Amino acid sequence: GPNCTIKHVIKQSPLIKVYRNCHVTVENAFHLQHRTSQHTPPDMTKTIQKLAAWIREKSPYPFKQGREAIASITDKVADGLALMHMTILTDDDETEDHFEFEAEDLYDD
Repeated sequence: GPNCTIKHVIKQSPLIKVYRNCHVTVENAFHLQHRTSQHTPPDMTKTIQKLAAWIREKSPYPFKQGREAIASITDKVADGLALMHMTILTDDDETEDHFEFEAEDLYDD
């Protein structure tokens, strides 16, 4: 729904602290210590059952032909290596000494 978007959550997140501070102010003003903010421990049984049913129905983990992600995450390490390699190649004309490396050189065994 419209309230489940990341944009909406980010927009509402500063308000959470404001709401909490208002709640604490009312508690303190009326001497209602720990009567309005403490609740019984949550029973997650129904939530977990609904989540399990959703996972069974949608099966988000196995590969499905044609399914696409909403956003793609770029490989910043590969981008950085490419930039460094371009810098090394352009600087190669000016100096004789240069160090060439591969992606495997950045990982410890």
